[in-house]
Amino acid sequence: ECEYRLRHKDGTYRWILAKALIHRDSYGHAVRMVGYLIDITQQKMLESRLRRRNAFFHNLIDSSVDGIIASDMRGHIVLFNSGAQALLGYDETDTMTLHVTKLYNNGVAYELIKRMRSDGFGGKGKLLRQQMIVKHKNGQDIPVSFSGGIIYDHDQEFATFGLFTDLRAMQKIEENLEQTHKMLMHSEKMAGLGRLAAGVAHEINNPMS
Repeated sequence: ECEYRLRHKDGTYRWILAKALIHRDSYGHAVRMVGYLIDITQQKMLESRLRRRNAFFHNLIDSSVDGIIASDMRGHIVLFNSGAQALLGYDETDTMTLHVTKLYNNGVAYELIKRMRSDGFGGKGKLLRQQMIVKHKNGQDIPVSFSGGIIYDHDQEFATFGLFTDLRAMQKIEENLEQTHKMLMHSEKMAGLGRLAAGVAHEINNPMS
């Protein structure tokens, strides 16, 4: 069998699947050949749309600045986008054998699943924004904001996914703001002491005069 395009009478092109069957006699000699032409234009159009849609979603996920990770219910990684690689230091080769529990401290992965299965953290199958720690490849603790969920197939748990937002830059800004606040408070106290000292000196100088 083979596929090829044919030009229709109306000027459009159609995809055709051609099949041929050879009938043989009792001696094994070919006596006739029957050909089948099947119009698969609609199938080809659907396949093309599916490829474009898959490419779009792949580019969308891979271009996300946040880390996006998905694993099957046994913990094997099935999706590890560029954002996750930059955040955690793993490459595509690493993720082929990486178990999802290695990304967290002991017991955290199972606690996340437990929360996703409950109704108290955004609804069953969902886990809304929570701050937590993930482990870099080199062992470094990284603070992130995590959201995730369970993917179902006919009410059966099929996979889990998580979105990881790096909080290190935000925490650094908060630390700088806190430090600036402390410096301002210190400056205000020093200014207050200066005004107090000036007032005391004035009250002492008046009687002396």
